[in-house]
Amino acid sequence: ITPDPKVIERAMDLGVNYFDTARGYGAGNSERITGAALKGRRGKVILASKTDARTKADVFKDMDASLKALDTDYLDVWHLHSRDTPDAITEEAVSACEILKKQGKTRFIGVSTHDVTAVVDTILKIGKFDVVQTTYSYALNAPFRQAAIARLKDAGIGVVAMKVIIAVAG
Repeated sequence: ITPDPKVIERAMDLGVNYFDTARGYGAGNSERITGAALKGRRGKVILASKTDARTKADVFKDMDASLKALDTDYLDVWHLHSRDTPDAITEEAVSACEILKKQGKTRFIGVSTHDVTAVVDTILKIGKFDVVQTTYSYALNAPFRQAAIARLKDAGIGVVAMKVIIAVAG
């Protein structure tokens, strides 16, 4: 989250082509700033955003707000945001994501989670997601996390690492 679109523009100039934001980051400012920075170069990047919504109506509302703020007519990835327990992945929200994908408002649908091991079974059972964004750090990486990521890979679900630089005290 940067308050200056020039930081994002410079990152693009240096070859960064994946940008991830969310409706709630910076009280909505992150999407507006990202959209401003991508103006005229949208087709050269992979753009992901996220919704905290749980209902179909709210997922649709958030998508429309994200598209407007980002000044684009589609996203590459639309995540159900911060889903750390199976019950947080609601059938209504999944259904809404499927509809948005069919409408062309997003190319792929996903889940972001800080605890992939807690939701991997649910994600695989639902069988609708293209990608999962999860915390991944060599310092914190445990065999059970590796096993969950391997299961996603084996199912053909992409994995995006977040918070990769985490220091461990002691």
